[in-house]
Amino acid sequence: MEGFTVTYPAGWGPAGRLLGTAFANGATCGSAVIVDRAQPEGSGQGTQVEQSLVQVCWQPRDASSLAEFMAATYGSDAGFEATTLAGKPAFVSRSGTSSTFFVDTATRRYQIATAVAASPELEATRLAEVERILSSLTLTE
Repeated sequence: MEGFTVTYPAGWGPAGRLLGTAFANGATCGSAVIVDRAQPEGSGQGTQVEQSLVQVCWQPRDASSLAEFMAATYGSDAGFEATTLAGKPAFVSRSGTSSTFFVDTATRRYQIATAVAASPELEATRLAEVERILSSLTLTE
């Protein structure tokens, strides 16, 4: 996928943009996803879908630093904390079984979003798989 590479486990597959975030709108996105239970045909709203994903989106980087971008976009009370991802300084926000990372390279700004919606029997497995995918992530210029 343009802008990054990941390795994902058996059963997972590539996809485009799956999550509509403000950053993802207008960004180049790709995802790795596994669907454990799809919405049955004609079932309508309210049917539970069990899927897990890692979505990577990027935009050309502007002149601001990552810290400046985070402060301007999310303010100081957004719940992001400093971390590293793909060997680069990053910010992350975690909520339950989902997380959102932001990281810069020399020419691109990335948002990496993860989500796990799995049965109790599969949740730990899917969370571990997401961590393996994140560990394999390489960001390209």
